[in-house]
Amino acid sequence: MLLAWLLVLLGLMSLWVQLATHEQAGLSFVPRLERPPRFLELERRRPTNLGCRECLRGRLVVRRASPTIGMKLRFAQGALLRWWRGSVGAQILSDVDDTIKCSGGPRGGGIDEKEIYPGAVQFMLEIARGRAAGTFTKDRPPPNVRLLSARPEKLGFLRMKPTSKVAREFQRVAKANELPSWGIDFQGSKYGRIRDVFPALLGDFRPFGRTKLRNWEEVLGNDVGQQKAVFLGDNGQGDVQAARDMAMFGPPFVAAFIHQVAERKAVDHPRIRYFHGYLEASKIALQIRLISPSGHCRVGRDVNASNLARLCRLHAADPQTYSHYPCISETGDLLWPDGSPVPEALGLRADDQTTRLRKCGSSKAMMLINQGNRCAKLLAELEEFRRWEQGFDKGSLQLLQPLYRMLVRTQIAAMVAALKEEQAAEVKKKDYCIENLQKNRLASDDKKREGDEFSAAAEDLKQKVKALEMQTADVQAQVGELKKQQKLAAQNREKENAEFQKVVEQQRQTQVLLKNALSVLAAFYNKKDEGSFLQKANPKEPETFGGYKKNSANNGVMMMLQQLMADAKEMEAESTAAEREAQKDYEDFGKETIAALATKDKELQDQAEQKAKLSERMVQARQSKEGAEAEVQNLAGLKEDLHETCDFLVANFDARQKARADEVEALLEAKSNLSGAK
Repeated sequence: MLLAWLLVLLGLMSLWVQLATHEQAGLSFVPRLERPPRFLELERRRPTNLGCRECLRGRLVVRRASPTIGMKLRFAQGALLRWWRGSVGAQILSDVDDTIKCSGGPRGGGIDEKEIYPGAVQFMLEIARGRAAGTFTKDRPPPNVRLLSARPEKLGFLRMKPTSKVAREFQRVAKANELPSWGIDFQGSKYGRIRDVFPALLGDFRPFGRTKLRNWEEVLGNDVGQQKAVFLGDNGQGDVQAARDMAMFGPPFVAAFIHQVAERKAVDHPRIRYFHGYLEASKIALQIRLISPSGHCRVGRDVNASNLARLCRLHAADPQTYSHYPCISETGDLLWPDGSPVPEALGLRADDQTTRLRKCGSSKAMMLINQGNRCAKLLAELEEFRRWEQGFDKGSLQLLQPLYRMLVRTQIAAMVAALKEEQAAEVKKKDYCIENLQKNRLASDDKKREGDEFSAAAEDLKQKVKALEMQTADVQAQVGELKKQQKLAAQNREKENAEFQKVVEQQRQTQVLLKNALSVLAAFYNKKDEGSFLQKANPKEPETFGGYKKNSANNGVMMMLQQLMADAKEMEAESTAAEREAQKDYEDFGKETIAALATKDKELQDQAEQKAKLSERMVQARQSKEGAEAEVQNLAGLKEDLHETCDFLVANFDARQKARADEVEALLEAKSNLSGAK
């Protein structure tokens, strides 16, 4: 309960301080302020606490009404929220040219064109972190910087890119402060318009200022009370006018830092601060409690470590020897104008953006270190910062010595607890390592054994498939032989049948001829002697021929013809019987061959199915073998990782445990000594 009342009291005190700050900053509720027409147009679109407007003698006067309950609640909400956040940082909106880097020309203040001002980016980081820099981490970085540049948005080549020198400087500072994700918000940055360039050519930079004000309102105009905003610009091109108009809105705007690069009349406003160097700007921010003393120290150290500060110190010690910038050789080494190498002990960096080091032999390589007499002011600021840092460290130690002792004791207790936790964690890790190495070894042995079994099974199946293929080849050869014999039998049958037909035809023709011959003979020898048909003897014929009479051996001829006919018939019958028997044998052979072929086809089909099953089992065995080998490899990789993680721990476990125990004992002894110190 007491803590709750304490929080309420602190909130009311913070509210009172905020309201008092508004009064001191000239933000009273009834001010008379000269405003440009653009501002009134913005406030007509935006609900504000304006009461009335009137024009007097051609001058536009804005009068604010008395504070309402809503206004008081709004300011209280913003004040309490900023108090609850512990004054954590601000959103930075910054110009680029002549603010972060020099644009060259008479406004450069002696700085070379495109050189980044020493400490500029570190100063922005400290403003973004505020007085509670420890609340930001890698995972929760401070707000990124949003650019409000007058460069025309339509000209894309003028937009800031992640590869530019300014972006690389942001990356360097972020890396040095272990905030790698902090930098420029490229998407949230705003740019100008081309039509604003033409009045600027005639010396009228007010359009630049009005455009930046409009961009500022688009970025943060509706974020009142939720986040502080700081504007960085220069007094060269309309930034002062934009800062003045931003200040009239009140919160979330808290301050504007204007870099003086030109001799112009300053606008007197409590929230607009002018500076020549970023060490001076850091000092001002420390005075108005925008950054912490530690943040101011980091800005000073960043400036002190820059190439420009180092070269200025060398120039102050020996102006004759160190009068010009070094240059970069072909090999990337730094050389002085006379060709001698730059010692590494000087700490000069070739990639430092505060000095634009050029290639040796370039016409612009011989830049003066002290051009524009810049070194005197820079060294004076660094000397003032050195004295302040020494005084701050000494006073802080004397004032906070009891508190430091308490903090040291607390830190020692935390370290002891952390060491004991590390000891317990190492014991668990050792047990984990031993257990997992044993499991890994057993699993590897099992997988290797499985792999060997699958390999043997695959080899056995391979041999079975090979034997089956040989059997299949034999059966296929037998099938081929059967088909060949079937074809030869068909051909022989055709030949035999053709020969049979020929023989039968010949025998039948022979029988017909013999039959005809026999008929003729029979008709001749068997007819009676008739006078009308017999030839009588010619009386004039000689007596030696005698009379004609029939041959008495005609019966033998006819019997021989009949025997020939019987033989022809018998041969025909024999041929027919032989043909019939040969046809029957051919048909029987064909049936046997077809049955054998069917049997062989069935055997081939069975062998093919058996081979497919064996091949499938062989593929499965090989896949299982490959899976087992892959598991063995994975286990080997896991084993290697375990050895890499665990070998040192297991080998040095006892020594590490003893060393931690000794460290805990020493810390407890130191804590005891601090408890007794006065």
